[in-house]
Amino acid sequence: MAAEYGVTPQAVSGLMAPLCALNIVLRPRSEERNGNSYRLHPLAAKYETPEAMEAAFRDTLARIQAGDLPNLKLPTYHQTPPAPTGRPKLQVA
Repeated sequence: MAAEYGVTPQAVSGLMAPLCALNIVLRPRSEERNGNSYRLHPLAAKYETPEAMEAAFRDTLARIQAGDLPNLKLPTYHQTPPAPTGRPKLQVA
């Protein structure tokens, strides 16, 4: 990722840490990974079709209930978050 975006590996790690803390990005257990590897939580991933998404969500919810996968730790909003100004800068990597 660092090479693709032209930043240092430390910058990538620094940006991934808050996402890992929220379980949006998951790090495999040390015995399951090669170097620094990450994966998106299935509830935060993109799917090819609505049917694929529904199947993945059903499987993910069962895995969360079984304790095999952590749930997302998203903040609870007590009021509506502020609306962004201008157009969002959405780019596909």
